[in-house]
Amino acid sequence: MVYSPYVSPASEWVLSVFHGSPGTEPNPYIRVLPSQGLFTDFPRTLIIAGDSERFTFDAAVLGRRMAHDGVRVRSEWLPDAVHDVLAMLAWDEHVRNRAYCTIAQWVREGASAE
Repeated sequence: MVYSPYVSPASEWVLSVFHGSPGTEPNPYIRVLPSQGLFTDFPRTLIIAGDSERFTFDAAVLGRRMAHDGVRVRSEWLPDAVHDVLAMLAWDEHVRNRAYCTIAQWVREGASAE
């Protein structure tokens, strides 16, 4: 599973295959197309994470790698937000509200761009 771009897209190994790092062994699970990155065809993306998020580093890496492949990425870092803050009903209402407001603004921006 470590070698699957569907399970582990932020993996150093997976990205090295797509970005052509020297010494990378070919893998039958990944078909590399010329001048295409792992995230090349992804739509614009919103990443919401917080300083209490367990995967903060991973979220930052994912955002940078998506941007590297040409995806329009917006990252929002919320103070005191935990993993899946929207599902944590007992969590700080102010933090969840800010997340929802960020999502609403991002959706409006996308709708007005089309």
